[in-house]
Amino acid sequence: ITVFGQESVKLELVDEFGEFISCYTQANGHLVSKVALSHAYEKTDFGDVEVGTSSSLTLILINTGADTVFINNISSSIEEFAPESQSVAIAPGLRKNVLISFAPQAIGTFRGDVTVESNDPQSPIILSLQGKGVQSTSVENPFTSPEKFVLNQNYPNPFNPSTRISYQLSSTTNVQLKIYNPLGQEVKTLVNVRQAAGHYWVEWDGSDHKGKQVVSGVYLYRLKAGTFIQTRKMLLLR
Repeated sequence: ITVFGQESVKLELVDEFGEFISCYTQANGHLVSKVALSHAYEKTDFGDVEVGTSSSLTLILINTGADTVFINNISSSIEEFAPESQSVAIAPGLRKNVLISFAPQAIGTFRGDVTVESNDPQSPIILSLQGKGVQSTSVENPFTSPEKFVLNQNYPNPFNPSTRISYQLSSTTNVQLKIYNPLGQEVKTLVNVRQAAGHYWVEWDGSDHKGKQVVSGVYLYRLKAGTFIQTRKMLLLR
């Protein structure tokens, strides 16, 4: 695909609601690669996050080329930053939202890189992140671990547009928290990281893994922490 113009052409990427994502300027006669992966993000600094909890941000991967982009691997240089590790194909003109979690287990500032490897000739994409682990302000005793694993009922419920899901862990383990529709189809992964014993919460904004808002209805959220598995229902009302 050749971009023509008097001097240059400005390409703007917008979402389905017309909101600006990013822009690119190409010189006259510039040859666009058949395989081209671009990215955008809401932020690169997680700010202050209490030790023993987690926070998330979304990395948007956009296929700006003419052929399918194949993501081979998404990795992090330090364990405190945990991206969804996955292989995925992105068709031309489409995008993929990747959730990245920050879960500090100690007080201090953390800096690291998330690397996205693909079949783009310019691969990899490297995103530098930072976040700060701060002392918990919870009224609960931070030195006392929960005695059991628990997945709490979301609040508020019913909800619109977002709801909070809280849970507790009695020991350090790999944790997954996922949203499903009534047919058992996965809608979105909220947490996919190793966490220490403690109390946690995460917010769901009613969007799927592509960032698209889902319709009203009953949804299931499922916590898997080691061998512990629990599922609850929640109601979204638009």
